[in-house]
Amino acid sequence: EIPRFWIAYWPLVEAMISDLSGVDGLLVTGVYLPPALACLSFFGIYTLGRTLNLPRAAAGISILAQGFSLMRLTKWNQPGNLFFQRLTEDKVAAAFVISLILILLAVEYLEKPSTRKLILVGMAALAMIFTHPIQFGMTCMILGVYGLPSLLDKNVRWKYIALIAIL
Repeated sequence: EIPRFWIAYWPLVEAMISDLSGVDGLLVTGVYLPPALACLSFFGIYTLGRTLNLPRAAAGISILAQGFSLMRLTKWNQPGNLFFQRLTEDKVAAAFVISLILILLAVEYLEKPSTRKLILVGMAALAMIFTHPIQFGMTCMILGVYGLPSLLDKNVRWKYIALIAIL
């Protein structure tokens, strides 16, 4: 037994979706889940762009840029291959879907800090931890670097430290 798999809940989530929908697990994993996760990923990119104050057109273009980049990076073990071939795996779903949600919530918290938003960040962090802990660590590094300028603003400094403490 590998200890990392003790908290691997992504296969359980797939089984729950199968059980609740009454659809065979292989159909859920192979047919229905990939397009749904791809749509969530593209919608997450658009929403993140809007949260970063990009105009609607620029956020829409970011979806096209992501799609084009993923299509160009389809060689073995490149992000496009992972996205199009293995999106239902825990690490790929964490990287392309759940991490976007965590980043989006953290950016919203840093823009207008509140306890409610910090709790949402904590819940998204738990979702990342239980899906794929290594992807969670990578997302935390990205968020840590993104929030570094917050240390210079005295009004937001402690909110950034609270965010890092939650993560």
